[in-house]
Amino acid sequence: MNASQQPGGSGRRLVEAGGVVTLLVVAFVVGYLTLGRPQPQAHPQAQAVVAPVIGAAVGPPQPSSATAVADVDPAGTVTVTQRLSWADHLPSSIDVSQPDLAGVSGVPSDVTALLGRPSASMDGRKLAVTASTAGWRIALPARPSGVVALRYRVSNAVHTDPQARAGRALAVIPLPPVDLGDGVTRRLELPAATVLNVSCPPVDAGGAVAPCGHQDGATWVVDVPRGSSVVLAQVDVTSTPTG
Repeated sequence: MNASQQPGGSGRRLVEAGGVVTLLVVAFVVGYLTLGRPQPQAHPQAQAVVAPVIGAAVGPPQPSSATAVADVDPAGTVTVTQRLSWADHLPSSIDVSQPDLAGVSGVPSDVTALLGRPSASMDGRKLAVTASTAGWRIALPARPSGVVALRYRVSNAVHTDPQARAGRALAVIPLPPVDLGDGVTRRLELPAATVLNVSCPPVDAGGAVAPCGHQDGATWVVDVPRGSSVVLAQVDVTSTPTG
């Protein structure tokens, strides 16, 4: 009796064939799910948004330098010209607001030091200045770097003490807040011919007004403490040129 004639031979072959078919079906399904199934393509823009940017700054770009020059008018006006420089990237705009001098040590109570409407330019071209809720906003062009010249007048900024020596006055020089990067110092320059000494109010509560700055030839140079918004200068108004 050959194998085909053995009892149960046909049933065994059917079972074996069925097992092979089952394995083929399973292999096909697994292959389709892992290889043959179309894979979703990530949108390149979505990848750029999600991917981390090494060294990216949070918030608007910060100036790489900030220098201001102040001139005092005997009539009580201070004219300030600031130069703000960005080495990496310009912000879309900068805001100029009235510093809050209430409670600042060393500022006489009768001095309001009100900022007038500023003017601004870049490379000799005027920049648009619009009123904002906080003061004024200056729109900047889309450029990788640049220097903005900002000029404003401060009225009622000079205090004269009747008991002080004739011709002596205290000039209150407000500096609108600027968010500077780490290691960047705001510098203020004053004409030494009319400035007798300079002091800076304390940044922290409870501190005292302290001398600051130094004379460098014909100029008083003050590295304004970080977080400070005003500098006090004793001036000789009898020889102060008008701005």
